[in-house]
Amino acid sequence: MCHEVEIDKNCDQCDGLEPVVATVCSESETGPNTYLANFSFHVPKGYGPCIEDNLYIGSEEADITVESFDIDDTNPSFDVITVCILVWIPPGSPFPSNGITAYISLCDKEGAMICRDIQITGESCDFCMQGITSSVECRDPDNTDDEYVYEGIVTITLPFGVSAQFDGVVSTESGFEIVNSVDNGNDSWTITYSITTTDIHFNHAIALLSFIDLEGNKYCVPVSIIVSDPCIDPPVECVAAWASKQMTCTGEENGFIEFDFGQMLIYGPADYELCDGGLWGTIEGGSVEVNAAHTNGIQLYFDITVLMPTATFVSGETYEMRLYLCDERGNTVCYLIPLELICESGHEGGGGEGRSSELSSLYEFDGYAIYPNPATERLIINVPLSSNSVERTARLMDSTGRLVSQINLGMGRTELSISDNLPGIYFVAIFEDGLPVKVEKVVFMR
Repeated sequence: MCHEVEIDKNCDQCDGLEPVVATVCSESETGPNTYLANFSFHVPKGYGPCIEDNLYIGSEEADITVESFDIDDTNPSFDVITVCILVWIPPGSPFPSNGITAYISLCDKEGAMICRDIQITGESCDFCMQGITSSVECRDPDNTDDEYVYEGIVTITLPFGVSAQFDGVVSTESGFEIVNSVDNGNDSWTITYSITTTDIHFNHAIALLSFIDLEGNKYCVPVSIIVSDPCIDPPVECVAAWASKQMTCTGEENGFIEFDFGQMLIYGPADYELCDGGLWGTIEGGSVEVNAAHTNGIQLYFDITVLMPTATFVSGETYEMRLYLCDERGNTVCYLIPLELICESGHEGGGGEGRSSELSSLYEFDGYAIYPNPATERLIINVPLSSNSVERTARLMDSTGRLVSQINLGMGRTELSISDNLPGIYFVAIFEDGLPVKVEKVVFMR
């Protein structure tokens, strides 16, 4: 036990953090509510995520995703970890009145684990104003330290007659900072902000600006941030182009309309591989999130989500999306895929039918779940209910790619005992009719 939270392994050290407040602009009765929170805490020198680049925050009471985090190791006595999280509350459910208890697991290079437990309470803004879109430009073109600095300016107009002061911001980016806030008078504010990131392919973020009036009421403004001038210029000319594909929106969240591709496959030019940073993409007026990708030289498998700012999106327009790979010399090349994006008011659909046989959906499913991660005694693989009559298998491989075991998967939950496996890094690959559809890295601990 880590205080009142049961975890997979007894930690060498377990301390409680200061309580954290997570904020939602306005609670929805029909869709899931996502509460955004930022916080920082101290840890002993040398401790970080147990899985490289993947900080884990677990809770038995809610789903928590880490949007970004940063480790400041400049202090000789301790490190400071800054975290940005989203807390997901199911549709129709309020944030628990007594809060949510979660824990953070951290490891050093020798595998010793420490934990931090945290109490999260939720709040809703008194007034949620209409969301706006802001663009950022690179302010660090001669980058030499693997950090990229972007800057943006946004002007906020409060309701007529509201006398309020700027109160702060929560964001999905740990490197988000307010550079300047100016009261223009006439209920108007100009906010200058910067975003510092090590993500070479950074392309979007979400922020929630808040203002407090004389009566203590909180006014919140959701801001959808997209990159208009990247620090690394991608190529303009593409090596291949495909016929336009029609896509229907699959959801709307935090000021962005979502278009979820699911599992996709392109048969294309040979001799191109994923770049060192993996697959990445751009789209006019929006951003591309890559959930998973791999290539075998002549086929590119990918799972992406296109995000278009609600405030500027025009349904039925064709937007040019570019996906970027690398040639054998490491030079970046791109595939051009025009997308006709459709999202009528009140309508949410699926991926839609493509008009090109060269770009086709492989599988339609909500997604496999593999947990817990890290794991100690058993691994659970959850298969979503589906009408697809395919043969599903899961292969467990060690860090060298050697096959450790293989099991057949049915619908629902399948348990895989790992008590006889040595601690370390493993990979779980899920296949449908012999084709890989998901690969996930997991850590086994004792």
